[in-house]
Amino acid sequence: MNFDLKNKIAVVTGGSRGLGREMVLAFAKAGADVMIASRKLEAGQEVAHEVEKLGRKALPFAAHVGTWEDNDKLADAAKPARLCSIKSSTSISRARSGSLP
Repeated sequence: MNFDLKNKIAVVTGGSRGLGREMVLAFAKAGADVMIASRKLEAGQEVAHEVEKLGRKALPFAAHVGTWEDNDKLADAAKPARLCSIKSSTSISRARSGSLP
């Protein structure tokens, strides 16, 4: 399947490694510019360089999506964009009191 995402922007949380990194690169190969959210800015910058080598724009953004404050900052930063997709490769879980040994 071939996707044309030229002139679109994708936001990927957890975009600096693993599945998130692969999503970032796939969006870029399909023509999208990418906002890479990662807890560690430096890791996002490394992936951003890979995206730029593919001829696309990339914006690394430090955010921990496990906090409301960082989610708000991420949403505010992405608002002016022509978003085509927001993908999360992160998960949030909280153990209930007494649920773990």
